[in-house]
Amino acid sequence: MVAALIVRKPNNSILYDTSKAAYGLIKAGPVVAAGQWNRLDPNKGNKPSYFADDIYKFEVENAVSPIVFVYGKSGKPFQSMEGNKQVFYFAGPVSGIQVYCFDLMRPIFTGPALKTRGEDGGLTFNSLQFPLNVKGTSTPPPVKYFDNGTLWPFTGGTNPPDWPMLPAGGNGSRAGIFSTRIRVPLDASKKYAAHIPWNRGVEWVGYLSGVGTDRWRGGGEEGCYGEDGAVAHIIWASPETSFASVHTTTRFGWFNMQNDLRPACSYIELSEYPYPFNT
Repeated sequence: MVAALIVRKPNNSILYDTSKAAYGLIKAGPVVAAGQWNRLDPNKGNKPSYFADDIYKFEVENAVSPIVFVYGKSGKPFQSMEGNKQVFYFAGPVSGIQVYCFDLMRPIFTGPALKTRGEDGGLTFNSLQFPLNVKGTSTPPPVKYFDNGTLWPFTGGTNPPDWPMLPAGGNGSRAGIFSTRIRVPLDASKKYAAHIPWNRGVEWVGYLSGVGTDRWRGGGEEGCYGEDGAVAHIIWASPETSFASVHTTTRFGWFNMQNDLRPACSYIELSEYPYPFNT
């Protein structure tokens, strides 16, 4: 048996268990604008298209193995190591999201603290880091297939009110997002943030008003985020992927999405963490 300190709340639920609290909060805050990433035009040799996705970023310094939980509509971030920074890039209209980043507990931050160590001397708990307390996981429903060869990414899913997001045309225009999502209700009195460990891609064909009469083919990527009273699984923008017009007889719909494996997305309650933190 591993020796551990277990602290409970007045309702007897566990506040933290030093034998399990391996991750702690290192930063919580908003994203900042980071330019645009162009889509690629396969009709022109996959050269950059004049359609682009707005890009936002969230940075942490000197992290070891960071993971992020997100409150607000978004897709899965793209992670990059840049010098001593881990940078998480988010595509699309995500300027209002809140990001909570957790990392392996280490002797960081200063001040009086409770710290525990394992038999090997390694730090196992640091009270200066709010411990990651996963409340549960959510797995999206299966893909729904149709006889005509198309599919629906989430059985029971719906189109959000802003579907589709239409590009404005011209230099610097924003690429369209044909999104669909399914909302998983939790406690209506609480706010949640979610983490998606890996995701799937999907292809779509549709008509983008304001661009012309052609049908267009683009790519989407799976995401998962938290919101008030729920978590949601969504198909979101896929930057730097093909985005171009196709023949007017091309079938509308969603295509080519993997269904055998689906990501289990963990979620947390935001009332347990400060915001902003260490920004």
